[in-house]
Amino acid sequence: MAELDVVVLDAFNPNPYGLLRRISRRISDRLLENVAAADYGHDAEAHLAAIRSIRDGGPIDDPLLWVPMEVLELRRWSEPDAADRTRREEELPGLEGHWVRAFCCAVLLKAYGDPQTGPSADGKSATCIQLVESLGQLDENLSREAMAALAWLLPRVDRTWGERNYMGVALLLLALKSKLDVDTDVLEALAAWLIAEERELFDVFGYGIGTHPSIWQLRLSHNLFDRKWIAQGKDLLALVRASQRSVSQVIRLLAGELLP
Repeated sequence: MAELDVVVLDAFNPNPYGLLRRISRRISDRLLENVAAADYGHDAEAHLAAIRSIRDGGPIDDPLLWVPMEVLELRRWSEPDAADRTRREEELPGLEGHWVRAFCCAVLLKAYGDPQTGPSADGKSATCIQLVESLGQLDENLSREAMAALAWLLPRVDRTWGERNYMGVALLLLALKSKLDVDTDVLEALAAWLIAEERELFDVFGYGIGTHPSIWQLRLSHNLFDRKWIAQGKDLLALVRASQRSVSQVIRLLAGELLP
């Protein structure tokens, strides 16, 4: 089984709460109320009390229960930049919507690391791509904290169907997009692990049932946000090509394999 060296993850200073704490500073009570009402207003007061406690620095229950997980997952699906707001009237658009979505995703990422919540929760890769997309729109540099959260979560996520591979791709993307000085050897090791892990999983589980049988990672399993992951692959390839530093061939290979 392909294993990611703990030294590689340690380079990102794994931390399950740093990202959530920084995002929480931008989450007002009004934004919390929007999240709490996501399930058609059902149990809104109970949801609000739970997420307010999290926003204010309280612990995230292990396991995370239906209250507030239901509304966090529902707002996870929101699309703040969607031009068509039909059936999205209750979702906040623009930057406020991205702050809300990033907050919900950050809480869910922490919950996924719990051995009780994690295995039963679905849509982990969706949570990951929604977070990455929102972070790219926000007016603060949250890359360091986001990478720390993903590095903490990676070894705690089940490898079946490549869920943790998506998180590894997101980690690599954030590292290359950020202005932080992440050692090239670390990025090379991460990219090499991603390729080896996907290949091994496909040999075991892959039967051509993926969203795109010819695209690395997307050939492994169905993904609701395949277009978003492909778009991130294009960004990764552009970043690699434009990089002013030495970028290894293995990272270039990974970037190319994310494209159709």
